[in-house]
Amino acid sequence: VYQLNFPDDSFDVLFSHNVLEHLGEPHRALREMMRVLKPNGAIGIRDSDWGGIVLAPDDRLLQRYLSLYEAYWTSTGGNPRLGRQLKGLLTETGLIDVDTAASYDVYSTPEELSFVAQIAAARVVESDFVEQVIARSLASVEELEAIRFAWLAWPEHPGAFLALAAGEAVGRKP
Repeated sequence: VYQLNFPDDSFDVLFSHNVLEHLGEPHRALREMMRVLKPNGAIGIRDSDWGGIVLAPDDRLLQRYLSLYEAYWTSTGGNPRLGRQLKGLLTETGLIDVDTAASYDVYSTPEELSFVAQIAAARVVESDFVEQVIARSLASVEELEAIRFAWLAWPEHPGAFLALAAGEAVGRKP
C-alpha cells in the first residue's frame, strides 16, 4: 500500500477497510492512495477503534486479553484506536470535504460468539503474540492459558455480547 503498482490518477474511488490500523505510516499509505486517485475522486476508510469495545459479561480475563492484545498490536507498529483519528488523518493528507461516522460490528448470535471466541483463543497462543507478551513481562504462559480457556467458555454465558467500534471517513481529492 506504500507503493501501489498503478499510474497516477487511475481510480475514481478507493476503499480501505481495516488496513491503515495495521500500518506504522498511515499518512504515507494515504498519500500513495491519493496519488492513484483521480482529481475529485473519493477515498473511503474504515478502521477499528478498540477504545469503544463493548464486552459482556465483564470478565477480568477477557478484559486482560483486550489490553494485552492492544499492547501487542501497538508494539507491531499498528494503532488499534485509529478509527477515532480518521478525520484528522484524511484532512492532514490533503483530502477535502471529509465526512465521518462511527459504527459497530456486533457479535451476539451463538455462531458469531463462537467465531469470535475461537479467533481470540487461537490468537492468545500464537507464537508471535506469546513471545512478545512474555518478553515484555506482560503476562505469564499460565495467564495466557487461563485467558484462552476464558474465551472458549465465554460463548456459553447467557449474556455474552461483543461490539467492536470502528471509525469511518470519506474524503475527496481536490
